[in-house]
Amino acid sequence: MEKVVRGVLENIPRDRILVVDDASPENARGIAKATGVHWIRSKTNRGKGAALQAGYRYWAKQGISYVISLDGDGQHDPAEIPSFFQHPEVDLLIGSRRRQFECIPWDRRFSNLTTSWLLSKVTGQDIEDSQCGYRRVRLSAMQGIKFHERGFAFESEMILRFAKKKRSIQFVPVNAIYDGEPSSMNRLTDTIKFICMVRRTLAEHD
Repeated sequence: MEKVVRGVLENIPRDRILVVDDASPENARGIAKATGVHWIRSKTNRGKGAALQAGYRYWAKQGISYVISLDGDGQHDPAEIPSFFQHPEVDLLIGSRRRQFECIPWDRRFSNLTTSWLLSKVTGQDIEDSQCGYRRVRLSAMQGIKFHERGFAFESEMILRFAKKKRSIQFVPVNAIYDGEPSSMNRLTDTIKFICMVRRTLAEHD
């Protein structure tokens, strides 16, 4: 995580960086203190979606307009942050690893292609990479949208709900970085949660 934070520091001012610690065993507080960035922590592990939403709320209170999120496990290259400065008019700008899907482990690739295909069908848009956590969101675009997911399905729920609300969504190419690190995603469980989320969201009346 520290390597990621220091990489972000090369592209973002120190006072505009937040580490969201979802009860991680890693010394996130120590890393934040050593690098001088902001830090918040959940007492229990609530899930990636809950952590992201906590970060969004934090910056919304600070009057920030846009938030770029990336994972702390090294799968996202901080050197690509300038790519997310493009298209300021877009509500949700998502990293796309489509050009390098062959670099992604087969089970993750299958899961990503499946969820991206289904979201493309239900939204009527070409969803290149539904599971990439490297993204930039306009916080004002989240107003009036209620999210229900707290785990990994949150990132797909964001795409679906933004599409339903006619928020703009675009993709920007990013590299796929995998060094054999284990994923905390459960392919079967999280895929079932994804399907349930899609069915429930589509059944809702705005």
